[in-house]
Amino acid sequence: MLFSRIFLGEVTRRATWLAIGSVMIGIAIVVSGSIGSVNLAGDALAFFAVTCLSLNQTLLRKFQGVSRMASVGMGGLFLAIVMSYFATPSSYSANTWIIMGFMGLFTAPFGRVLSQVATRYITAPEVGIILMVEAVFAPLFAFGFFGEIPPVQNFAGGAIILVTVLAYAMNSTRQSR
Repeated sequence: MLFSRIFLGEVTRRATWLAIGSVMIGIAIVVSGSIGSVNLAGDALAFFAVTCLSLNQTLLRKFQGVSRMASVGMGGLFLAIVMSYFATPSSYSANTWIIMGFMGLFTAPFGRVLSQVATRYITAPEVGIILMVEAVFAPLFAFGFFGEIPPVQNFAGGAIILVTVLAYAMNSTRQSR
């Protein structure tokens, strides 16, 4: 919202502020299991990643002609370069390589391109709200594919997020008619 205001002069609607607040409550519930752990470096990196994502979405909204495919590709390249310093690829199993390959070549780029294309049609804060649905489905996919049992708070927080996004979408659709 801050970047949208600074770079685009967009004013965030009251309904969007309410949806963002509700989604933040849902996210807080989802991550509440890890609040007791002190991992400031991880928290700082997560905050930095969200800030970069927000700036990226805002700039893509401003510069409509930028290729979304090239943006995702360059982002992946820069991420690979940075993470090569931290990664220990020799310790990964063949199964891990297959999963990473599938995600890196298909699912992740496809989702990123779609979210970047969305910036042509809706505001960056609205794209951000919709992207939070990932927090709902990630634990379900982890359960379905890897047998990881998500904590109960993931379901409670996920329900808040999902209901918020659906209500926001229905409200926005109703107002645009």
